Amino acid sequence: MSQSNRGILLLGCPRSGTTLLRRLLGNHSNIASPGETGLFRGAANFLRKNTTGVGVELGVLSGLGHIGVNENQIKSRLIDFVFSFLDEYTQSLGKKRWLEKDAFNAFSLP
Repeated sequence: MSQSNRGILLLGCPRSGTTLLRRLLGNHSNIASPGETGLFRGAANFLRKNTTGVGVELGVLSGLGHIGVNENQIKSRLIDFVFSFLDEYTQSLGKKRWLEKDAFNAFSLP
């Protein structure tokens, strides 16, 4: 199954009913819906850039750039890493798709 159709990302604001929706969708025979894992929030923090007061960029993207790894490679490998946990969970339940929910993910969108 391709990356684009093996998962569902549920975004919403805190206290808006996302947990209830996650639980309802998780009862579907093909949807695995764990509790909030924080995986996507952690991945966003991993990619976050910081700049020092004199303009020097700090972070994983610039750091790995020093050894020749480009941004697309980093993001691709991070996606594979994050999705692997959800894929394994989904397979352990004998389902086909995962649903990841974290109401605070909505705050990470540009």
